[in-house]
Amino acid sequence: MKKLLVLAFLLAMGSISFAAEPVITSGAVKDILTDPMDPAWDGAGATIIPMAPQNVATPGIKAASVPSIKVSSVHNDKDIAIKVEWYDSTVNDAVNMSDKFADACAVQFAVKPGTEPNFMMGEPNGPVQILQWKAAWEKDLAKGYQDVEQAYPNYNVDTYPETKAVPQKANYPVTSFSPNAQKYIAGLAAGNNLSNPLKNTSVEEMNAEGFGTLTAQATQNAKGKGVSDYRYWKVVIVRPLDSGDASDAVLKAGSTVPVAFTVWDGSKGERGARKNFSDGGWVKLNIQ
Repeated sequence: MKKLLVLAFLLAMGSISFAAEPVITSGAVKDILTDPMDPAWDGAGATIIPMAPQNVATPGIKAASVPSIKVSSVHNDKDIAIKVEWYDSTVNDAVNMSDKFADACAVQFAVKPGTEPNFMMGEPNGPVQILQWKAAWEKDLAKGYQDVEQAYPNYNVDTYPETKAVPQKANYPVTSFSPNAQKYIAGLAAGNNLSNPLKNTSVEEMNAEGFGTLTAQATQNAKGKGVSDYRYWKVVIVRPLDSGDASDAVLKAGSTVPVAFTVWDGSKGERGARKNFSDGGWVKLNIQ
């Protein structure tokens, strides 16, 4: 009882201080930083963001596989760069096998100015913009599109519709298919960005208004780069402050906007709703 009274007294007197909500500061620079290994990031400052498991929607995870992330940001009045760093001793960058899942991270913004919709992918009439960096796409850019033949180099091909005969084990580069033959490549024909062999970015831009509504944007403006030293992933996502796209959040120097983060650990089988998100939801991003 005495301990409770002492605690109440200290609280009333303001003698106990609790950790302040994290704030990310995006400082102004002349040249935007696109390389996560650029030494200039050392002068950008960093904010530690605690992470929590997504267990509201099923399937989720019981405990956070990524306890925290370190976030830095800079802008040059045209573009803004956000660097996300987290501990991960494995590199998981394959999605061309049914039992393999890739590491990834995402940054989320509220599309409508001055609003804070549900941080879990928004809500009806409260859209969010999501920029997801994918380790698998980073590998596509570095080593060429990773298709079935990269996962299973000894596989056998009999035939594909409307393609001429080629030697066994030959690679079937999708770009050599005729437009009519490409109709039989379901993912490509459906416009799935995952099936696009000509990616020029490791980041996918999407929108959502709640669980189950995630949709890829028609226009992709964001760029990214991720590097792993088998201890930490260091990822930079770059997007225009104002892209002119109504589906994107408009960011301005001198403003503070809400931002949220998500990380997936592929080695833990995380994908989709199995993810870690910024604990407490929205975090303040102060764009100086």
